[in-house]
Amino acid sequence: MAMTGQEFSRCAYPGCENELRPGEAAAEPGYCGLPDPVTGEPHTALTAFRRRQVLAGQGGGMAGPEDVDRPGFAFWRRAGTQRRQRAEAEAKEARLAALQADAQLAEALAAKAAVDQEAVGAREAAQARAAEAERAAQQRMAATESRARDAGQEADRAREAAQAARAELDRARVSADLQLRQARARAEQADAEAAQARAAAVQADERLAEALAARAAAEQEADAAREVAQARAAEAERAAQQRMAATESRARDAGQQADRAREAAQAARAELDRARQAADQQVAQARQDAARDQAELRAGLEAQIAALEEARAGLQARAEQAEAELQRARTGPGKAAGPAAPGQPAGGTRRRRRPPGS
Repeated sequence: MAMTGQEFSRCAYPGCENELRPGEAAAEPGYCGLPDPVTGEPHTALTAFRRRQVLAGQGGGMAGPEDVDRPGFAFWRRAGTQRRQRAEAEAKEARLAALQADAQLAEALAAKAAVDQEAVGAREAAQARAAEAERAAQQRMAATESRARDAGQEADRAREAAQAARAELDRARVSADLQLRQARARAEQADAEAAQARAAAVQADERLAEALAARAAAEQEADAAREVAQARAAEAERAAQQRMAATESRARDAGQQADRAREAAQAARAELDRARQAADQQVAQARQDAARDQAELRAGLEAQIAALEEARAGLQARAEQAEAELQRARTGPGKAAGPAAPGQPAGGTRRRRRPPGS
């Protein structure tokens, strides 16, 4: 440092090579006022004094004659070095613990993400199972409805068959009545012809012999015709009764089939209701299981993350305190008011730090 009167050609800060320009306004005379590239503090008389103390404590600077002749200077120098070394070791340990806490936090976050993915997979699997159960229920419902439709169609066909049987029975009754009326008409016609024959025999006295023979023949023919007509009427009536009995039997069978179809449809509807209830219960149970598993996993992970955050905060506080003690150890020897009491080293009243987790 070159000086000419009261002006400095260079900054008086230790290690600063900045030149002072004549007429330039500075923070303090003899100092450039620029920030230090290491500490970031401006070059002033106070920061220059602190820097000289730090250099003296690290052995990088020369102590002044007043410091060397000062009582207990060597002891204070060794105590400051030991405090600085301990503070640096504690700061390093705190930094390592903070890095470990960060790694554990990263692992916990990764585990949380994996568990969230597993929960999403479980939820998707539960939804797939619920959808599968719902599809199966829908298929059973469709099959049951198809059977119900088939039963309804069978009932309709049976109803149509019964109606056709009733119509056929009506037609048979009408046909039998018509045949009976025709037989009676033929019998009446035969009676009329016999009467005419008898009238002709009465009127033709001269042909009595021939008329008697003709009358006998006509009576025989009339009797035969009457018997034939009566036999035909009885046969037609028996056939009509048989057709009526067969038609009534088919109608009864159709009614029984309709009753069975109705019972089958009712059973199919009951089975459909049971299938719907079972499907709803399966879907509700699957959703409850998925929600409970997800809540338990989330609660466990949140508890782990909270514990790791608390441990990280404690370690970070320890690191900050260690760095603060390191700073005080670096600047302590220059600010000490006087030597420590005999038998008591510097920093004796410093509280011992508790180990983590105590």
